[in-house]
Order: sequence, then structure tokens, then C-alpha cells
Amino acid sequence: MPSFAKKTDSKSEIEQVRMADTFESGSAGEVLESLKQEARGRAKAILQNELPEFIRHISDLLKQAEDDEASPLWKGHLESGAFKEKNVHLTAPPRVAQDGQDHFSSNGIQQQQEGSDACTCASNCNKSPGLKESSIPLGRCWQHSPPSNAVCNRLMDLLQGEGQKGLALALVLQRWLRLEVPTIEDAFVLTAGGNFGVGVQSQAMAHIKQFWSTTNNIRRYGEDNYYPSRAKLETTWCEYPNIENFAAAIATLDRNFAAGARIELETLISQSLYMLNVLQNNWAKVHDPKNKGDNEKANVLY
Repeated sequence: MPSFAKKTDSKSEIEQVRMADTFESGSAGEVLESLKQEARGRAKAILQNELPEFIRHISDLLKQAEDDEASPLWKGHLESGAFKEKNVHLTAPPRVAQDGQDHFSSNGIQQQQEGSDACTCASNCNKSPGLKESSIPLGRCWQHSPPSNAVCNRLMDLLQGEGQKGLALALVLQRWLRLEVPTIEDAFVLTAGGNFGVGVQSQAMAHIKQFWSTTNNIRRYGEDNYYPSRAKLETTWCEYPNIENFAAAIATLDRNFAAGARIELETLISQSLYMLNVLQNNWAKVHDPKNKGDNEKANVLY
């Protein structure tokens, strides 16, 4: 009969890999501790100085813009310039052929090849700041375009710059607080025992994530919506240049973007202050969820 007995390895037993000692040696612990201390130092500097200064800076931008016409946040821009429908026009650059001759016939109308849908606007469109009623193109007008709104462009630069600053602060605070979370076993004991230090940390992290989301939205504000929407209106207007409502649509879009930018910055101030207030009022539980400090204050969520 065949034998079912376990065969023995006559040479040597296979060495078993032990996982219990994975973190007893190696550089994992050293890297974690080093980055944890670095994150603590950065977080302390942010919460003590950089975040309050950032909030004050955004608030000052909005206050100064009330009377500063040079600021892209000045409300008066909405009542003048490219924000007014009457100032939004299709414009065309001078077009000169390779032989140095212009593309206009003796009667002032741009020459058009048979079967072509090229622009047939009058020659004075190259000299005037915008198309007049007498020079509205009769066909597709791909050589024309409405100029961009210079104030909105400056405003976009401002939003992206401030959004990037806030986003950098939020990312550092997220890393720091994640490294402060205690072990899962301790967290379970703390929560089950009525000491909700870990719960306070979770709520603090939620506020930091909201701050991150707000700053990221400001950084991308307009990039995902304003510019694509305006470009679509401009392209369609060039295709159908005799439709007057495109000027009003573009002016309205510009005003909505400028007004919305102020709202986004106001929201950033509110969210930043709320986060800072929660962290300060519950600091004992945020940085010490195991409650080694003041027991009476640490058990209260403000």
C-alpha cells in the first residue's frame, strides 16, 4: 500500500518568513517618525502664523477692492468696459496677402471665392474698434473674434495664485493630522469608553478637507467653466455674427464670473475661520486624543 506519511526533507527544513518583526528593523519607523516631526513643525507654523495671515490677506484684498479701481475685484468694473453689452464687438486684425495687397475689392467688400463661406465683411472693420451695423458679416466670420476681458484675466490670475497658497496649507494640515491618529486598538478603546478624542480628530479632519476643497475650487474656478463657456460663445458668434444676443451673453458671463469670484473668496474666509476656530477650541483632543492632558476640557467638543 502507498504510504501517506509526510515526507521529510533530508537536506533542510524550508525557512519560514516571519512577519511579526517587519517593523523591528529597517528604515520604516525612522522615516515615519522623521516625517511626523516635520509635519508637526509645519502644522504649528501654519496654525500659529501662516493661516491667520492668509485669512487676513484675503480679507484685505476684498476690503481694498471697495475703493481701488486698479483691483480686479473692484465692483465698479461690472458697470463699465467689456462688462457692458454695448462694448462687446467682433474685431478683426488686418489681413494682407503674401503679395502685399489687401483682400478687398474696389467696392470695399472682401473678395470671396465662389462656394466659400468665408467672411464678407466691409473693409472698415479693420480700422474701427468693432463691427458696426453697416459692416456686419454676411457669412461665417472666422477672421474675427471678440477680445478677451482683461479684468477677468487678471482676476483669474489672482484666484489661481491665492487658491494655490491655500491648497498648500491644507495639504500640510491633512498630512499632519493623519499622522497624529492613534492606533486602531486605542481608538476603539477611547471611543467605546466614552472618551471621543478620535471622534474630535475625525471632525477636525473633515473641516480641513472642506478647507482643501474650497481652496481647490478657487484654484480651478473659471478654468473649468468660465473660459470654456466663453470660448464656445465666441466660436458660435463667429459662425453666426449677425445674431446680436451673443454680445449680451458674453457680457453677462463676464459679470457672473467677476461677481462669483468675490463670493468664492468670501466663502474661503468663512471656511478658514470656521476650521481655525474648531481646531483652537478643541485643541486638547485634536493633538492629544488619548487625553493625557486636561481631562475636563478634553472631553468637550466646542
